[in-house]
Amino acid sequence: MNDIRDTIFKGIFDRKITATITAEKGGCLSGIDEAVKAALEIGIEIGFYKNEGDELNPGDKIAWVSGSPKQITVAEDRIIGCMSKFSGIATAARRAVSLADGRIRIVSGSLKAK
Repeated sequence: MNDIRDTIFKGIFDRKITATITAEKGGCLSGIDEAVKAALEIGIEIGFYKNEGDELNPGDKIAWVSGSPKQITVAEDRIIGCMSKFSGIATAARRAVSLADGRIRIVSGSLKAK
């Protein structure tokens, strides 16, 4: 099956472009390690302006990616999707901890801190 991106980017397929990933909403950034893995699989360069666990505001620059137009469109799906999911979970967990205000101990996943 033919990938429509091959047709769309015909003539500029070999160009290298750089794009910036920005926060659409505020929250807690998570999923950086997974984003780096995805970038390696796609074959693009990636760099981060923010760190795992940083608080984000709408419009904050999170990262930059550089590669061919096709690679950038693949990255849009895989990298942004990955970070969105992990960040959504981290944001909800941070909100729960804040609402608990020390009254209860909240643990998540397989890591249990004392």
